[in-house]
Amino acid sequence: MIRRLIILLLIVGCGTEPEDCAGVNGGDAKEDDCGSCSSVYTEEQFNSSCTISNLPLLSSNYHAFNIAEINLLDRYYYNEQDYIDIVNLETAYWINNVDENGYPLKEYNDNNYYHPVYISQIILKLISSYLKTNDIKYLELAEYYSEALLINAHEFENMIFFPYEFTFTLHGAGVGEDIMNPPWYSGMAQGQGLSVYSRLYEITENNYYKDISKKIFNTFKLPPTEDSPWVVWVDNKTIIGLLNILY
Repeated sequence: MIRRLIILLLIVGCGTEPEDCAGVNGGDAKEDDCGSCSSVYTEEQFNSSCTISNLPLLSSNYHAFNIAEINLLDRYYYNEQDYIDIVNLETAYWINNVDENGYPLKEYNDNNYYHPVYISQIILKLISSYLKTNDIKYLELAEYYSEALLINAHEFENMIFFPYEFTFTLHGAGVGEDIMNPPWYSGMAQGQGLSVYSRLYEITENNYYKDISKKIFNTFKLPPTEDSPWVVWVDNKTIIGLLNILY
């Protein structure tokens, strides 16, 4: 009986290491003066400012990305609810508003625009439909529409940005004075564009899409600057923010 009690106490003792601020037993993450919890970044990598007004810059020696291979069936655009249904090209929601080349347009304030997120999401739906059906028409249309993203794209220094060409009021129409005047950029547009071209490369093995993917990815390594678009900043060494940023 005594022997069993000792074994039980040992087992219990092994599971009672204190949690760090991230809730990990025995972890080494610590909360800094600004309330951020991390064990990943060092003082040398990032500016230590806590205030958003100072917009801390990424260091020139920036290596904050972890690259991971995700099983195809586990990827967001394959299984997320909005992308599960196979597209019916005869009734697709975008077919009644296209340009002279058949590229999708997004209406906003009574004008039509090449909206980078809108177009990317259409392409991702087509890619998912192709993967589910193996019907080449979906892949061909996805490749065709991908050219629409490049119509207004801004390319410089081995980077590609996807601009918005319309004025937009942040946080709801008529609220505040946060007005985005064109051209402006967003991490969402960059990320979804990267999803489009990297997936097209994965499927087709066409290096054309690989080269574009690399140029889009490079935009996530660019720190805030007054001389070019940017969509990434770091809050107090720990939080990577992908923003809607005016330039």
